[in-house]
Amino acid sequence: MFPLFKYYYYWRRLAVRTSTRAHLLV
Repeated sequence: MFPLFKYYYYWRRLAVRTSTRAHLLV
């Protein structure tokens, strides 16, 4: 698998932890 997938997963988890607003950005 490409590293991009891991980065996306990490960003998504971080967004959820930080706030739902961040998820809108993605």
